[in-house]
Amino acid sequence: MACRWSLRELGNSSYIQFLYFFSSVVPRATFYRQVNLMAANALHEIKAQSQQPGVVQLHWLDNFARTFARQGLYLNREQFVSMLWTAHGTKRWTGQAPVTMKYIYEGDTPIRAMPRLSFILSNEILTSISDELKNVNIQYHQFAISVQRKVRRVPVKPMALSEEEEEHMKQSLDGLSCFHPVDIYNTNIQAYDGLLRAIRKCQELEGFGSTDSEKYDEYSCLLLDISTFWMAFRLLYSFTGLSSILHDSFIFLGPWHIYMYSHVLVWSGFRSSFLASAFFARFPKQNLFFRPKLVSS
Repeated sequence: MACRWSLRELGNSSYIQFLYFFSSVVPRATFYRQVNLMAANALHEIKAQSQQPGVVQLHWLDNFARTFARQGLYLNREQFVSMLWTAHGTKRWTGQAPVTMKYIYEGDTPIRAMPRLSFILSNEILTSISDELKNVNIQYHQFAISVQRKVRRVPVKPMALSEEEEEHMKQSLDGLSCFHPVDIYNTNIQAYDGLLRAIRKCQELEGFGSTDSEKYDEYSCLLLDISTFWMAFRLLYSFTGLSSILHDSFIFLGPWHIYMYSHVLVWSGFRSSFLASAFFARFPKQNLFFRPKLVSS
């Protein structure tokens, strides 16, 4: 018993490694019971940390039923086949965060996180966006960081040119250094009912749209992909009873989705008239699909 608790004090990862090392000599039920207990304790700790005031984090909801192998999931098979599950994770800044999530006030009134629909659809904002796009130089590629700094990786991360930049790169904020898995829900985020249930799970942690939460005076952030973003957008802007969520929470469309779909649009628009010749010159025996398959060369 003393040995077991001393190992637990080393941290969850060390204790799990210890259990895995002896999994061949201890009963399988004991092994999985201890792993499940560790997972439950880790989940409780993550949720407790998320509910602390002043924590800066980004909640992320997505559906990964088409990504992981079925044998790797401890879920009901029918739920998996129907994609009736949702992954929930957070990006949390530890130590000195670069920003604070406290309300920003205009006089005595906190400013809304998301703009009103009348503003989004106004001629003023649409004209402003149109003018801004018109001013973008079509020859911008030569000034891109991937060209000027010779970056050949995604996400874009160049070689550091200064000590300050090198220190920033070491944090790997675009990777898993500040990512925390929260939970897996047996809800279908691709349906409005499942999306509402998933948003409710985030609300229980962040308290957005609620005046009795410990974080009642802070904004929150929620990141979604293309389909779930537009579903959440239509849902939250259609029902006045959900307006309190828009007041407290920033709803983000994942930037990598914008990057990917911009390439899809360029490809679909110019693949026949411009890119086809270059494609067949490079890959003479392959088919030109609307969405080319990624292959390693």
